[in-house]
Amino acid sequence: MMGASNPDPNSDLRATLSPSEQTEWDEMMRATITTQRWSDGLLLFTSIAEELVKCPLNGIFRMLALTGALCFMGLASKQPLRGAVEVAWGVELQPGELYGAAVARAYELESEVADYPRIVVGPYLVHYLELHSKNTSEERHAKVNRALASLCQDMLVLDADGHWILHYLGPAFRTAITESSHDQLYSLASAFVDSQLLEHQRTQNTKLAFRYVHLEQYFEAHPPGLT
Repeated sequence: MMGASNPDPNSDLRATLSPSEQTEWDEMMRATITTQRWSDGLLLFTSIAEELVKCPLNGIFRMLALTGALCFMGLASKQPLRGAVEVAWGVELQPGELYGAAVARAYELESEVADYPRIVVGPYLVHYLELHSKNTSEERHAKVNRALASLCQDMLVLDADGHWILHYLGPAFRTAITESSHDQLYSLASAFVDSQLLEHQRTQNTKLAFRYVHLEQYFEAHPPGLT
């Protein structure tokens, strides 16, 4: 299990706050991502219950950041993976053991929709982000949630099949997550995608060839220098 992802105590912005404001900052920035091994994959989950966490969008942002980085780095390290992120109810039967619609919906998207190495973002999560991004409340927690929701929306893109996916090659993801590592990851991942496409064309593996055609088109449409 991954423990709590605590806020950075050395944050420049945090350092400008009073002690009481720093305490509130820590509460707002805290999020927990739990990892559960499930069949031949991993299940990552976080609570967005507002009675338990001050700013649930922190958990959503970190979930998108983690899954996007895993997908991008997986291609760069020649270990492709696919996944899905969705919002639904769930309960931990035991610590680190999630049960409920959250598992079922994410699994359905991963197994039936994702198809090739990408992270599909479900419609309930897209709607959840939209609600928070349009919340006009000036209450401090609402403002943080609104900013994070907008950032998360900027990290998504509509794929050719009409499903939203995590846009790990996009400028928002690069600025927030991959930063100076982006160009190197892109080079390694793109080379792997090209090699896999050529190999599956050579062996006439239609199913896998078409998957890597989609990936190659995605990489060609979003080179490192494109903003």
